[in-house]
Amino acid sequence: MVNLILNGIVTPNIYNQDTLKNTENNLQIKGKFDVVVSHPPFGKSFSKNNFYDATNSLELLFLQHFMESLGPEGRAAIVVPDSLLIQKSYVFNEVRKNLLENFNVHTILSLPGGIFLPYSGAKMNVIFFDKKSKTSKIWYYELNAPFIFTKNRPVTDAHFKEFIDLYKNVERRNSTNNKNSESPDDWTVSFNEKMEFNLSAKNPNKIVDLELFKPENLISQIESISFEEENYLAKVNPSIFELVKEEYYNSNWETVRLSNLVEKVKNHTEISNNDIVTYIDLQSINTQRNKIEAPKILTSKELPNKTKNGAVKGDIIFSLNRPNLKNIAVIREDYERTVVSSVFCILRPNKNLLSADYLFYYLLSETFQQFVNPLIKGSAFPSISEKDLLNIKISLPPLDLQKKVANEMKNMFDTINSVIELQSKKIENLKLLQISILQKIYNYKEL
Repeated sequence: MVNLILNGIVTPNIYNQDTLKNTENNLQIKGKFDVVVSHPPFGKSFSKNNFYDATNSLELLFLQHFMESLGPEGRAAIVVPDSLLIQKSYVFNEVRKNLLENFNVHTILSLPGGIFLPYSGAKMNVIFFDKKSKTSKIWYYELNAPFIFTKNRPVTDAHFKEFIDLYKNVERRNSTNNKNSESPDDWTVSFNEKMEFNLSAKNPNKIVDLELFKPENLISQIESISFEEENYLAKVNPSIFELVKEEYYNSNWETVRLSNLVEKVKNHTEISNNDIVTYIDLQSINTQRNKIEAPKILTSKELPNKTKNGAVKGDIIFSLNRPNLKNIAVIREDYERTVVSSVFCILRPNKNLLSADYLFYYLLSETFQQFVNPLIKGSAFPSISEKDLLNIKISLPPLDLQKKVANEMKNMFDTINSVIELQSKKIENLKLLQISILQKIYNYKEL
């Protein structure tokens, strides 16, 4: 109630009742709403009702409720699990038949698995429909992500950028159900192609020849990946260790405070009320790769109140909170008006004294962590102050040697990351191999 009042809704038209029961209020809302946007609860209903088709599936009951609620020109966007799209039981089929024949189901957005973790691990979709016409064709878009979404790495507006662009620009979509390398994440299915009113559809760009899933072919792929891994590992240059040993550790370079090697960054950046900014927070950093991924695109009004720290390409951002987690990254893109969370200290190396990449890899090292650990304060929220961080002294070799070491480190990190990607592919193929062997043994007809 407080939230409603704070948002200017002093007398909300809200009733405390079971939405799914056949009540006078529910009968009054039939056909009255222009827009319905909802993420209804999923699971089993224990509510007895006679207003909708007999089922105890909450998602199906709510879908029917939303269908009944739409006015003549109404439109809806509803989050539903995969089961609602493909369940073959009679009642599910009848509801989908009603939806397709009496509403225009024009778009289905397929979301990545685990997008609502930890609350639900079910595979989800957003189904868009309106009451303006009957269904003739359905445009599908499969949202893919570079990492698995978690509570600490949630989905952001940036992930939906391509979907929104295609949603608004029909002429740019894949208008067929055929493979299209230029549009790998979207496809269109005619209503008459649907079988038994099944709303699921396989991405034509991901339908693979079953030959690939034969055990012998999968084993061949795994062996090929292993060979590629060996080639990558052979590129790791052992000379870097000799370089460090001879030119770095055996020399008594000057130790200099970090504050004397980085420029003073202006803490606040001027932003007007309607500016679009790129906001980088802890969730934007992939700590396995120490890269900025999927920063948030916000208006200046949406920024947290304390966040006005401007950064530019080439800056290093170092998290002062939980520094042992090494939320450290280099801003390598020319983002539009970059703003970083207040948890970061912005380090802008003096180019005449310090290589940004050299400092970046040094900050990631356990050697630097040993300097940081004694300065961390607080048990509930361990952190290091910016002053203490900048007071740490680091060894300063000549600039040309810094660049040489940093370049070798970058090459090795790129190589190792490539091996990590290959390992992921190998694991996927090994899992497929298990399935394939079982299918082969039990005489699966397609194999």
